[in-house]
Amino acid sequence: MVVGTAALLVLGVQPILLGGLIETGRLTEAGLGRVAMIEVFALAIGSAIGPFAMNAGAMRLKIAAAALLLAAVDVGLFAAHSATSILALRGVAGLLEGLLIGAAVVVITHTHRPDRMNGLFLGITTAPQIAAAYLLPALIIPRFGHNAGFALLAASAVVAACAAPFLVDRVEAHAEAHTQGIAWSPALLLTVLGGLTQNAGIGAAWNYVERLGAQHGLAPAVIGAAMAGSLTLQFLGALLSAWLCWRMPARLMLVAGGFIQAGVVVAMLAHSDAGYITAVCLFGLCWLALQPFLISELIRLDPSRRVAMVMTPVALAGLSLGPLIVSFAVKTGDVRGGFVGAAALLAAAGAFYGLAPLRRGARPRTVLERR
Repeated sequence: MVVGTAALLVLGVQPILLGGLIETGRLTEAGLGRVAMIEVFALAIGSAIGPFAMNAGAMRLKIAAAALLLAAVDVGLFAAHSATSILALRGVAGLLEGLLIGAAVVVITHTHRPDRMNGLFLGITTAPQIAAAYLLPALIIPRFGHNAGFALLAASAVVAACAAPFLVDRVEAHAEAHTQGIAWSPALLLTVLGGLTQNAGIGAAWNYVERLGAQHGLAPAVIGAAMAGSLTLQFLGALLSAWLCWRMPARLMLVAGGFIQAGVVVAMLAHSDAGYITAVCLFGLCWLALQPFLISELIRLDPSRRVAMVMTPVALAGLSLGPLIVSFAVKTGDVRGGFVGAAALLAAAGAFYGLAPLRRGARPRTVLERR
């Protein structure tokens, strides 16, 4: 949990940190989407290879080394003043963060109830993001400058390195992973596509939410309160779904959630303080509350759990592609087009989830059966 928290902290404060780079003239509005894409895409790559690389032995040493190197890269942002250097450093940071997440993913996926553990993990790792999202714009950055945000990321990475000696060096894989292949089917593919598209819409909206508040003329404290409220509801939503996910129909929740999220993103365009804060908070509630349902559905369609284990990098790939896709719809000083694009991506995700049951058809063959 400690290592995963350090690796995921950037997702909660990335809009604030990148917004600060815009205000200091080190980045443009369009560049924000590209830097966000680079870091989260690198994070996705790292989390894809992380479960296998980190679980091959000597996990403690690997985590300590990756965390300390991540701290050094975060501190390196202090001296980065060009878009190229910022892109390069955040790309390396994303790769290292992904490796750290990979260690956490291995543990979560091979527990007895991975869907519930996923909800607990998302909830616990969100708690520090809540504090950081409020304190950075309201207190820390005004007093210490925009580099203080990257110093906070570096400090969290050092804490992860200190936690490394308490970890195991290897996690035994779930028994079904050795005896079953992936049960590929149209329903499984559509569900994965839905997860990718949904996270693309989420990433597109989240990375521009700070800029939208500034465009509305809202005070930094109001924007910080909205983002902290969003992260708080992410925390509560993740814990709530961890408690309820086994009692509710996962597919129905995914379909409804996609369309509800699309409507919430459109509501973010409201100019009033109350309307903006409410929409951003509801956005956070939907974000993490739906993830355990997705894991549950993937395990139902693929009992080997292999697809569920790679869903984290797929989701992160979506989070990275979303800002890039909508960056072409934003203009200098006007990011509203990005939210229209984000809403379209989320509605498409709801449609993919809804189509999946229609494509269930005959019993899917596993990879081993086809061989």
